[in-house]
Amino acid sequence: MNSIAVGGREEGKSTLALFLAYTTHKAVFVFDPRGMFSGHVVNSPDELSEAIDERIYEDGEPIVYRFDSADPNAIETAFEDMCSVLFPPQFTKGGFALIVDEAGELQAANSINPALRRAIAQHPTKGLERVHIVQTSHRLAEYHGKVKTCLNDLYIFRTKNPRDHAALVDFTGEPELVEIVSELPKHHLIHYKFARQDNGVPQFDLWDDPARWYIEIAPEAKDVNDLRSQEVHGNLPTMVQ
Repeated sequence: MNSIAVGGREEGKSTLALFLAYTTHKAVFVFDPRGMFSGHVVNSPDELSEAIDERIYEDGEPIVYRFDSADPNAIETAFEDMCSVLFPPQFTKGGFALIVDEAGELQAANSINPALRRAIAQHPTKGLERVHIVQTSHRLAEYHGKVKTCLNDLYIFRTKNPRDHAALVDFTGEPELVEIVSELPKHHLIHYKFARQDNGVPQFDLWDDPARWYIEIAPEAKDVNDLRSQEVHGNLPTMVQ
């Protein structure tokens, strides 16, 4: 399952990503290049492996992968290091959600990090091993074509950028969405479903109740457990290690 959340600063895309991740899995991981997420912070593949072995995600907080380097290539290396643990050969791990924050740093319209391409195209999609990958970025136009072909759901906040408008039409084939996303209030968004819907069921819907999912996610703000109501999440699969 692949989702992307697109929006400007402080629209709520990172919190939305957490909400979406917890709707499908108890075990949630975050690739966090900006240091924006609270949770169990790890800084290396060894620390990540140890955190998984100890199942520390079972307390309801995500495992947050960070790195500290001024090297412009560090984000690519760090992401690949994380993927070496979460997506080993034959994809023997599963049953978790992964948020890739600032996903635009790992791809462009004509290029994509190989580890990201492999993850979104080949991760398990069925049974207890299924994986949910949620990418966030500021711009829809940043996403590579491989992402488009593997998408299940697009969540987009207000944008007035012409390139993003063109990308929206290219992704969805729905020109009428351009006017809608141009005028969305803060924290409101359009959810577009790529699966074919039944006759009479629209391909997209408006999320106009931010109270359903929006809270601050900074370390000093509310606990991430506030995102996980029993009403929404119910019984979720256990991670396959």
